[in-house]
Amino acid sequence: YERSETFDVKRLAFEIAKLDEEIRLLTRGRSENRDRDVLVKMQREREKRWHRRQQRLERQLTKKMQAKVELIRHEMECGHQAEEESAIALWIDEYEDLTLAIAAIDAENELLKPAGSTRVRKVAVPLSTEEVESAKKEDLRERSEMVEGLCYSVRDFLPA
Repeated sequence: YERSETFDVKRLAFEIAKLDEEIRLLTRGRSENRDRDVLVKMQREREKRWHRRQQRLERQLTKKMQAKVELIRHEMECGHQAEEESAIALWIDEYEDLTLAIAAIDAENELLKPAGSTRVRKVAVPLSTEEVESAKKEDLRERSEMVEGLCYSVRDFLPA
């Protein structure tokens, strides 16, 4: 529209075409932005699911580790239960059996040695039942003291 109040049709057509192109670009840009926003949102959701899955796995592993720690702590503090044998209790029993056997062999060796000599006599002298029983009692007392000391020392190292 000019001062002469005449319209330049070509110029108006050009301006309308230019405005239509801008509208088309803006509309397409919005749809591209929407597509991009949807893709970003989907990617974020995938990442959130992955992080949730990782956290769930970490929680499960933590629970398993805590259960193992509690089992080990319980075994170290209490030994074994009536229904299931503890590995530590089995080791202690094996140690006790071996120390009894060693004590019996030592007592037998002492009887076989002559006084003041380091040579061993060739004739075996049977041990009296009193000597065997006293050796067993002494060894049992020493083992029980060792087990109690072990339990207390383990308890001192465990966190409260």
